[in-house]
Parts: sequence; structure tokens; C-alpha cells
Amino acid sequence: MTLSAQLDLVKVLFTTDTGRQALRSPESCRTFLQEQGVPPEEQEALLQFGVERLRQYATMIHWNVQENLKATYPLTMKVLGENGPAVLEGFFLAHPATSFRLMQNAEPFSAYLEAQSLVQAHCPFLPELARYEWIRASLYNAADPEEINLAETIPQETQEMKDWYPVLNPVALKLPLTYPIHRIAGLLSSGEEVVLDTQTPGQTLLWMYRHPITLTSQEKEVSPMLADWLQTVLSEQHSGSAKSYLASLTALAERHQIPSADTERFCRQFLQAIPELQHCGIMLGSHCVKA
Repeated sequence: MTLSAQLDLVKVLFTTDTGRQALRSPESCRTFLQEQGVPPEEQEALLQFGVERLRQYATMIHWNVQENLKATYPLTMKVLGENGPAVLEGFFLAHPATSFRLMQNAEPFSAYLEAQSLVQAHCPFLPELARYEWIRASLYNAADPEEINLAETIPQETQEMKDWYPVLNPVALKLPLTYPIHRIAGLLSSGEEVVLDTQTPGQTLLWMYRHPITLTSQEKEVSPMLADWLQTVLSEQHSGSAKSYLASLTALAERHQIPSADTERFCRQFLQAIPELQHCGIMLGSHCVKA
């Protein structure tokens, strides 16, 4: 067997229900290996480790994946309550590990919950809560961005808006939601009851980010227009095509059909939100276009 085939075999043996059932006895394991097309000599090489030892490895992997899921989705698990272990088991069996990084294997959990009709009927906001928790965990564990020297300048005059461009915290993303998950998460964290009748579905936009100083995952509810601007500026920043405050805000005004006669006033008013964005860690500062 090739190395790739051996790795696939071990993955099936250790992370699927069929594989773990095969580890009940040497005979069932040998039958499983034969069905997988493993040559006789390689069957013996694997069986010499002992089925009990192989079962311990499988249990260790299963336990570590489950504990990682619980740590990544604490509030989701709190809502699931006594159904949590069975749901985790179902997810584990339906999604064999695809990475040596435990967190990467946890990513499809929200999509798995969305496909479970019983979960949806019991708690329709649960998939979004899981997605919210996954993003918080992934932002916390994201690689550190390169350090950049920035000025705290917030332009006000038109000329200043032409000369400076915004620099956002790059460890961030936009999360559109049907439910106010950040409020629901707050209620769950404080032990309060979430009354579904009061949580009417509606569009909620969160800007999720890792604070540049405390390195904690945070979020801010934003308007569609602010979310549009943040997403556009961050995309241009990542692609190396950053625009000045004036250019980015003028483009925003055009997208949202602000009359051209009101564009400069719109830009000035919009800039009033910048200090708060800097204070909470969404914006890092400004760069001079001329520099």
C-alpha cells in the first residue's frame, strides 16, 4: 500500500463508526482489513500492534476531537444540553477528520446542525450560534498580522480626505445573521433564559474581529452601509489597492445612491464614526497617500 492509502486506512479505522466497530476483536479487524483490500502481510503488520492498543488510539482521537468541539462551541453545547453528546457523536461519525489541526475539523459543525431537522425545530438559531462561536475561536487563533506604523489622523477637510487612507484591523470579517446571536450569546453566558418568541428573525450584521491589544475576539453590530464600507476597505487593503478616505467614501455614496451634491457632506458625517472604530479596535489608524 502507498503511504497515502495507509493514511486513508488509518483515518477510516480510527474516526468512523465502521472502523471503530472493526476494532472489537482481531477477527472483525481482519475482516475489515480484507474488505479494504489490504494485502495479507500488511494486515499482519497492523494486527501485531494488538486490537486493544489500536482501540485505545481510536478512543484517544475520538475523545480529543469531542473535547475540542466542546471547547469551541461552549454555548451551543449548553443549549443542546443532554442531547449534546449524541449530536457530537453524530457529527464526528459524519465528518471524519480531514486535518491534523483539531480546530479545522470543527468548522463544519454549524452546517451539520443546520441539516438536522430536530435541532432546527427545537432551537432554530442554533446553527447561527455555532457559526458565531466558530468565528470567535478562529479569529482568536488567527496568525498575527505584520506590524505597521500608523498615524492616528482622522481627516476632516476635503484635502485631508484625499491625502490619507484608512487602515483596518485585518483580523476581521463580516457576519450576516438572521437572529441577534450576540445578544442571545450574552443571555446564555449570564445564565438567562432565551425566549424565542421575543427573538424575531431579522437581518443583523456583525463585524467580528480580534482586538489588536487584548487579542480577544469581539464584535460590533453595524449598519448595512458601514458594513459595506468596512468590507470594501478591508478587501482593498488585502489586495494592496487601498483608496483614500475620500475615494472610498465617494464610491460608497454612489453604491447607496447618495446624490452627488450631498457627497461631501455625507463623507464628513460618515467620518464621525471613525473615532469609535479606532477606540474599539476595528480601525488601526491612517496612512498618508503621499508617503
